[in-house]
Amino acid sequence: MKPFGYLFFIFVCALSFQTSHSQTVNKPWTTSFGTSAINNPVREQEAGVGRFKTWNQNPAGFRLSAGRLIKNKLSFEGVASLNSIQENYPILDAEISEPEYPYISLDGMFKYQFSNGLNILDPYITIGGGYTWLDTIGAGTINGGVGLNIWIGHSFGFNVQSVYKHAFEDYGLKHYQHSAGIVFRFGGKDTDNDGINDTEDACPELFGSYETKGCPRYRQRWCY
Repeated sequence: MKPFGYLFFIFVCALSFQTSHSQTVNKPWTTSFGTSAINNPVREQEAGVGRFKTWNQNPAGFRLSAGRLIKNKLSFEGVASLNSIQENYPILDAEISEPEYPYISLDGMFKYQFSNGLNILDPYITIGGGYTWLDTIGAGTINGGVGLNIWIGHSFGFNVQSVYKHAFEDYGLKHYQHSAGIVFRFGGKDTDNDGINDTEDACPELFGSYETKGCPRYRQRWCY
């Protein structure tokens, strides 16, 4: 739980920043990296209910994603996760009392952002599907969840997300995946580094704001 505690502290600090940020269309690519936890994993096959620990987080586990804006506030993201899950009770004749099974998942997710990218807080909903392996047994899942990006600069921020993954096969793993980490957005040329692409910046070599189309306020009339 410590990594989540640290990231929550950073999240609170980030709220004190009062800077504005560029629209995501100016930086259509995103990538994120962080830690994740598997919550309430359940298999509905015989002896599957209650078999696994409720909260599972391997310090060496990770969640890695890369995404791109498709249109307006809709984007698509590919996600890879590595973790492990422990059992509550041992299997008969098992060599260890709490065996740990590797968890691997690959997912494709559509994301709809409620913010236009100008705000520090950037909430979204996400839906998609994927494939999850627990040890050597894998099954497809349909996924849905919510998340929040906290932007503290034009290109850098923090991310928290919770997703429910539903497996239709009784040997598949139904579970929640909670994650927290850092997120970057990039793409597009921005000569003056004001967060507005040169193609949409009326003054591409002068630092400005979105409200003034990328121009300094005192130069608006000459830039247009």
